[in-house]
Amino acid sequence: MHRLIADENYIYLAGGTQGVHVYRLGSKADATTHAGAYTDTGDVIDIQKVGNQLYSLELGGIVRILDVTVPSSPKLVKRYDTNLEATRLLYHGGNLYLYGDGGYGDGGIAVVKLQ
Repeated sequence: MHRLIADENYIYLAGGTQGVHVYRLGSKADATTHAGAYTDTGDVIDIQKVGNQLYSLELGGIVRILDVTVPSSPKLVKRYDTNLEATRLLYHGGNLYLYGDGGYGDGGIAVVKLQ
């Protein structure tokens, strides 16, 4: 499972076992250049960017918050070991919502309060 998200100048890739990769958008619609990566991860399956923070979800429920103020050099801010079998994440109102399609009985949403 790979996921792409973008802001005005960069594309961010949840690259599975290859970590989180950042690509700079070029002047042409189809032109990109690899700008940087954060590879000290497990199997990254979902990401979301809010401001200068990128939230990544790995198999096994590990959540990493990365500072992407300098997109070419993502830095770890915090790691959460949730032990949840989540497959998707959503940041909203200071919380992370993790969805599991089987990890919570018949599927469900868990809330991780960020500190």
